[in-house]
Amino acid sequence: MPCQNCSCSSSKQESAPAVPLPRQSYGSSESSPLLWKTTPSSTAADSTPGTPIASSSSPACDRHALVRRGRTQCCKELNDAAASSSSNPTFIDPDVVRDVIIGLSDGLSVPFALSAALTALGSTRIVVVGGIAELVSGAISMGVGGFLSAQAEMEHYNNQARHTHERVSRSCLAEMKREVAAILEPFGLGDDVAEKVAERLARVEQAETSTGEGLPAPVTAANADHEGSSDISAPEQGLTPFLLKLGHGLEPVSPSRAYISAATIGVSYFLGGLVPLIPYMIWPRVGEALIGSIVITGIVLLVFGAVKHRFTGGKTTVGAYTWAAVSTLSVGGIAAAASWSIVRAIEGHE
Repeated sequence: MPCQNCSCSSSKQESAPAVPLPRQSYGSSESSPLLWKTTPSSTAADSTPGTPIASSSSPACDRHALVRRGRTQCCKELNDAAASSSSNPTFIDPDVVRDVIIGLSDGLSVPFALSAALTALGSTRIVVVGGIAELVSGAISMGVGGFLSAQAEMEHYNNQARHTHERVSRSCLAEMKREVAAILEPFGLGDDVAEKVAERLARVEQAETSTGEGLPAPVTAANADHEGSSDISAPEQGLTPFLLKLGHGLEPVSPSRAYISAATIGVSYFLGGLVPLIPYMIWPRVGEALIGSIVITGIVLLVFGAVKHRFTGGKTTVGAYTWAAVSTLSVGGIAAAASWSIVRAIEGHE
């Protein structure tokens, strides 16, 4: 067998004609591909100096990004810019907005109607004294009502949370899967997703309950008599809060919510009720004070209706603001007209 070594074969056989090899280029060549692609050609072509390139840890936007001023803008940046624009107001706590609306609405309507009704008696002093007495008593009454309402809401949530956790503790996983599937079905999620969600939430709640943060064992015949006597809270994660929020539409209520609600409603009622009484403190004649009270309260009701529409997230159109302002003015005007008519009717009957 002949030797395959090149040196041996060259000494024994006639060498073949040499073929020149291509010289290796150390510069950048477009014809020689890289081992792996470092930057997509479209990204490299479109990128400008100073434009950051998305890394593998932060996936690129799956939508067609908008290019502005030579740089790519993701949909997240567009959404953040739209949320911070003037057409999208920054919302305050909806509970606080609700309490302010309740207090101001009653404060601008009830004292205004009362003062308009008391003008039939012909004395501004009676209107002012009666109006201030109604303001103080009304503010206290409205504040106490807000406190009791928030406290009842908190007690209802705690009671519902306790019963829901007890039901979760004594139910099998298959029953919980059916409940989760019934909740997720309107959102377009199938049984396979509901099964995974139920299993995950059950494990989370079991882990939290085992640490002592949740409720004890479910109610049995041995401890049924003591049900509701313990002041303990439900788990913050797991099936129980999931069923409470999405199944029953309940949210946890802060213990300070009752005090905040009472103060907000009471102060709003008092401040709103002072507006229709100011003209009676300035003008001595009842007729002039009544006209001034109607004008001032009407303007405040219009402004209040527009501001309320703004902070409740309504449409930012002229028609929407106009309707909100006029509807608020109409409610106050109807209440005042009804009260004034009743007092005039009683006075005329006597």
